[in-house]
Amino acid sequence: MNASDLMPPAARLDESLDPQLESQLQLDGLSRWLDLEDWILERLRHNEREATCALSLMRDDARAESCMALSVQHGRAAGPALATISFSPETYLNELRAQAYSNSMACALYRLPYSGGAAGIVCDPHTFSEREMRRVIRAVSLSGSDLLGCRAVALVPTPETNEHIAGWLAAEFGDTEARVSVSGKPAGAHGIDLDRLHAMGIVEVVRESLPEREIGIRGARVALQGFGRIARTVAAELHGLGARVIAVADVSGGLLDREGLDINAVEQYVMRQGVVLGYPKAEPLCNADVLELDCDALVLLAAPWQITARNADGIRAKVIVEGVPHGLTETAREQLDARGTIMASSIFCLGARLFAASLELSSGEQANATRPAYNALVRRRVRRAFSEIREAKRHWQTNLWITAEMLAVDRLACELREQGLGL
Repeated sequence: MNASDLMPPAARLDESLDPQLESQLQLDGLSRWLDLEDWILERLRHNEREATCALSLMRDDARAESCMALSVQHGRAAGPALATISFSPETYLNELRAQAYSNSMACALYRLPYSGGAAGIVCDPHTFSEREMRRVIRAVSLSGSDLLGCRAVALVPTPETNEHIAGWLAAEFGDTEARVSVSGKPAGAHGIDLDRLHAMGIVEVVRESLPEREIGIRGARVALQGFGRIARTVAAELHGLGARVIAVADVSGGLLDREGLDINAVEQYVMRQGVVLGYPKAEPLCNADVLELDCDALVLLAAPWQITARNADGIRAKVIVEGVPHGLTETAREQLDARGTIMASSIFCLGARLFAASLELSSGEQANATRPAYNALVRRRVRRAFSEIREAKRHWQTNLWITAEMLAVDRLACELREQGLGL
């Protein structure tokens, strides 16, 4: 039995939008390319540890509530778990399972001495006061080994989790005996600007992907689906490198200027108004139109499942960078690959974030002292990953996307063989 056997016949005619099932389908395909042993495939397919805890808390108005805390650890072959942590009412177990697997893949691609994990607290921080959020985080820290296990774990906040929450997590876990470290903290707590370094990694992924179609960064026409903090940094950095950011989009819609948007002006407008809708110096577009623009690079930085079998035929970008997990479905990738579209998997961008987090974790209290060097280190590590992938691509005769994921899975398999974990 493989992952496709779990899909009803009707779903096979369309496609699954379940992140865990999508990951399983990808792994099944990669295992056939690599001719993996059955025991390795089973180890990679299943997580080593999953936990669910109910956190009790008291609201400011004296109401008692509870929220669920979920944790998944994919494996331990490569080292301690490097687990992303999110606080969202939309968190669910299959999403975390897929995220833990992706984190393992990204760590392997970037040669980080960690295995993948993911944790999620099912709550909406926007509806909580600061005191209530601190109570939630205190409850997370007290759950300690029940939620995260007894082994060492490093937590990496997702882009939606701000540095203040990371700082509170670090402080609370610091008061317990749990072997938990936290990255993404404020500068005053010996942290680094994780979102900025993540953005710098995405910029470098764009820069390294364009030559696959013999396009240089200077003058390249780039469209961004998403315009949050990370996307705004990506846009500004690409503009600084000479690229033309011709379109951006957020939940309110999109903007187009074929000569290149004034990114600074758009950002200032968004900081005042909250959304791009109503910006007067560009042509308004709907989000679907931004996806289907004729451009050199399309960077997906919004919600998952932006490109599916339903709209893949209309995508005209020469290069697509998946800046968020599951930005494209497998069916859409197959259609785009058949047309020669270059696609960079989300593990490129995710790996840059995890690498930046590892720099903070290894620097400890010296994180601030080495801050100026971090941008260069992230760029260098992305370029190194691309260099290794290009070499493997020549050997395997596969496309950029498949080569990156094959290389990551091959390294995970080598770790399992070396440690004899199939015995």
